[in-house]
Amino acid sequence: MAELVAFILNVFTPINLLAILAGVIAGLLIGGLPGLTANLGVALLLPVTFGMEVTPALLMLSSLYTAAIYGGSFAAILLHTPGTSASAAGLLPPAAPAEKRKQSALIEGEVRPFRGNYRKAIDTINSFADRIEKSPAVAEVRVVKLPLNVNPTLQLSGNTLDSPDQTATAEFKLLIVFKPNV
Repeated sequence: MAELVAFILNVFTPINLLAILAGVIAGLLIGGLPGLTANLGVALLLPVTFGMEVTPALLMLSSLYTAAIYGGSFAAILLHTPGTSASAAGLLPPAAPAEKRKQSALIEGEVRPFRGNYRKAIDTINSFADRIEKSPAVAEVRVVKLPLNVNPTLQLSGNTLDSPDQTATAEFKLLIVFKPNV
């Protein structure tokens, strides 16, 4: 405990406080200049600390590093250019509140039994999408994939496979966009 008290009292000596002040000023300048990072600032100041005592040198380097991270927010806020990589997140546009964001779901399914009647399968998928879209919580339903990736606006007719003993599946995907909570 006595060593901790001695260390704290050693930090508040005039030479150490002067080293901290110099590190903070240099850190704010380096952090505020776009393109100069806190790591670069420490690397630039390192040769200056070679002739210093250990405690003021470490205090100067650590205060420069922390002040440079803080100083990077000046350029990010005022110039809309991050001064350091740590302040790059300050440039992102604010996200919409959770209650205003649209939620969506992708549903994959298949029509069974499918005996090759693509028209009937597409009609079944479209009627399923229409039923989902009538729900009060749903804003929009889009058919993303139909069997064989055909265009949902095409009119198909006929039956390509009349044999009842041979069945397959008709795969489809629906994108459902829900209304935001109001």
